[in-house]
Amino acid sequence: MKIVTYSKNTLFIKCGLISLMLFALCKTSYGSCSIPSPFASSTWHDSRHGSIVFSATSVSGIFVDYDIYGTIDNWDCHVTTFLTDGRILLRSQNNVTILFQPWSTYICLSLTEIQPSVSYAYYHLNHKESNALDSRVYSAVASTTVDMSTACDAVNGASGSEFAVLIKSGQEASSYIECPKPLLGRFDFTYTDAGGTTYCNDPSADPPLHMNVCSDKKQVQFDVACSQTPVYAPASVYCVYSKDIGGDTYVQLYNPGAVDNSATYRFSCMAISSDSTSATIVYRNCTGEMTSSVAAVNKTGNQIGSVISFTPYVFCHKVKSLLILVSNILNSKDIVQIYSESRDLII
Repeated sequence: MKIVTYSKNTLFIKCGLISLMLFALCKTSYGSCSIPSPFASSTWHDSRHGSIVFSATSVSGIFVDYDIYGTIDNWDCHVTTFLTDGRILLRSQNNVTILFQPWSTYICLSLTEIQPSVSYAYYHLNHKESNALDSRVYSAVASTTVDMSTACDAVNGASGSEFAVLIKSGQEASSYIECPKPLLGRFDFTYTDAGGTTYCNDPSADPPLHMNVCSDKKQVQFDVACSQTPVYAPASVYCVYSKDIGGDTYVQLYNPGAVDNSATYRFSCMAISSDSTSATIVYRNCTGEMTSSVAAVNKTGNQIGSVISFTPYVFCHKVKSLLILVSNILNSKDIVQIYSESRDLII
């Protein structure tokens, strides 16, 4: 739906006629399917939207902001083919009225199970709607018949790194997975925030500012805290999903600790290179444009992601032949650490 943007009650001339645009949100009553059983009557952490609540037939907490028409955050289950292809089509409970005609908004979710009935990755299979601040939605006159084939657009919908993750509330610990291979190690690192300020790069620190994903391969820990947290969390975070795209691995991270949605967030997402030397990270979820070398930007093009340069000095994933080492000079402490973790490596 492409809508010409005007302020409320603005008069405009088109084809010699004067028209008055009136905008409102009108309550309607829809809901022709049941929410699939893994989600029905439960609350979930959503890396994109925050906390969302499913009832037996509806969803609340998925926010879509229309620039001049208001906000929609309550949805009814319209059609679902979840058992066959993981899709749920939601229809807005509120309609947008344009030229005295109601329009409905639809969201097509394509979900893939990560941990059974505990966590899911999903994509919004809709195009970006400019009048909804580039939210991925489909809009149609309310009287129009809309089904999966009409509203779901796999070609122009989200793909690649533009995924989001759902974790069932109360089952957070069951959603933790082993971190992907490029993260399984101990690393020195330098962190540069979105404003260009560099942290965590003090080579004289004793002990050094190491990132540790060997002691617990599901957990990203920091042996010594840096003045600026590189993972948008007050302490450790956990891997909950990963996806290889091109030469990078994208990792969704979950923060079980405190959240202020300013410096610390419930979720963050990292893109790390296959050689484990470069990464970018952003709060909440990865964006479609970010890579291990290109930081995430917001809808206006401003950088919001941060950059991390890693110097791995031990890996703790299993390898088929030789112990993988980087070409930096190792001190005795590093050698002791390599020995203590050599049980994790096939040499």
